[in-house]
Amino acid sequence: MKRHLILCIALFTTTILMAQSWAEIGTKWTYSESYAFSPEIDPVVFQCTKDTLWQDKLCKFIEKGAVAFCDGRPNAEITYTDSGRVYYYDSLTSCFQILYDINALPGQSWINYPDGYHSGDSIVTIVDSTSSMLMNGITL
Repeated sequence: MKRHLILCIALFTTTILMAQSWAEIGTKWTYSESYAFSPEIDPVVFQCTKDTLWQDKLCKFIEKGAVAFCDGRPNAEITYTDSGRVYYYDSLTSCFQILYDINALPGQSWINYPDGYHSGDSIVTIVDSTSSMLMNGITL
């Protein structure tokens, strides 16, 4: 599960622009998924398919073409953005947790509880540095 959350953070981060909205309907992300002790690599496609209202928040519904057997995540993610942060809904905690914070500065951090608050398991994300690059005339 931790591997899946880290993968989502790393891969979703590459798609965010400060001037665009999060996950326009039709947006697709294609990832390569590998398996421990296997040379097999499979493509996994995530796609934003619709807007939805969840816990009084206007959210994006992101369907997954495949789900890793052991990650414990659902076949779709419910996400929303607010003030430069992207949140995902976690059914174990019945609340939204931060997927990433585009405005976070070096040294800042946040905590996610992937197995619910009562398990004692947590993931601390610490921003060690920030940077930008120019791609196709757009600063990312």
